[in-house]
Amino acid sequence: MTGSDGSYPDELQRESRRGNRLIRVTTGFAIIGAAIALIIVLGDVDGARSELSDVRWSPLIGMIAIAIVSYCMRFARWHRLLGIAAGMTGGYWRSFVAFASGGLLIFTPGRVGEAAKSVYARELSGIPISASLPVILAERINDVAVMALLAVIGLLTFGATGELAALVIGLAALLAAATGLYVLFRLTVKSVAGRGPFGVYEFIRTSRSSMVSMLGRRALSENFIFGMLAWALEVVVFYLAMVAVGESWSGDSFLIALAIYPLASLAGALSMLPAGIGVTEGGLAGLAVAVGGMDGDVALAAALLARVAILGAVVAVGLMTLPVLSRLNDRAPTQRS
Repeated sequence: MTGSDGSYPDELQRESRRGNRLIRVTTGFAIIGAAIALIIVLGDVDGARSELSDVRWSPLIGMIAIAIVSYCMRFARWHRLLGIAAGMTGGYWRSFVAFASGGLLIFTPGRVGEAAKSVYARELSGIPISASLPVILAERINDVAVMALLAVIGLLTFGATGELAALVIGLAALLAAATGLYVLFRLTVKSVAGRGPFGVYEFIRTSRSSMVSMLGRRALSENFIFGMLAWALEVVVFYLAMVAVGESWSGDSFLIALAIYPLASLAGALSMLPAGIGVTEGGLAGLAVAVGGMDGDVALAAALLARVAILGAVVAVGLMTLPVLSRLNDRAPTQRS
């Protein structure tokens, strides 16, 4: 709403200025984090330089295209879950800018910077952080479940029973910890009163309805379907990366990719390192040698190619949306949460 002179009310002007400052700060961190991450990944290329110099172009092009499609699946999931949790999305364009710009901050420990998506959704579309933040949490929990399921399918198909047993034990421990945290959250929601320091108690209570909506049948099914599609496409990206550096177009090569990519990605996610960098690539190369019998340099080259394609899509699209972010924020509604 504007005044008679066509200007924003003072409160909205203050919110807009604060939002622009926040966007500038987080944007700076995003660019620095993305640059450091890519330097770390590309810094390991020397060990696989000969394989990368002989890369096959047709699977390489297909790999890049599928990485972009996987990225689109993740945006579709974010947009649809945001609509369920908040009852609004602000439109595809604003939702996409918030998703893409905030996605740059996956290059933070434990991907905690990805919460910037919620900040951007508030600044661009007036969606409370307490409504959108549970969407990010639900996505991360679902990703762990999907990675685990794909890893079990791959290991069973490949016959790697020892690795499967270790995975099941680890997932059981993870499930027990997650259950304990959920019980603690429920007790906190029921017991807290007042706003609390920095309004944290009020935030917990107001986010409860959004969290409950993420447990509904529609949210669970869409979260799982889009998540499964995105991760399955990333398995295909790694398979094509293997083919690009010399592996054969065969079902056995695809089974190797199916067996090890979710497992290495799961390890990277649980490592709490920025975007799992180092752990994921090392896991992919090590498991490809141990489980698939691949040559070490070939495995490393495939791991690096796949990761550069997947993370490169996040960085490239995110950087392209950054100039739009402040411009949209200047005329966007803002809501405290």
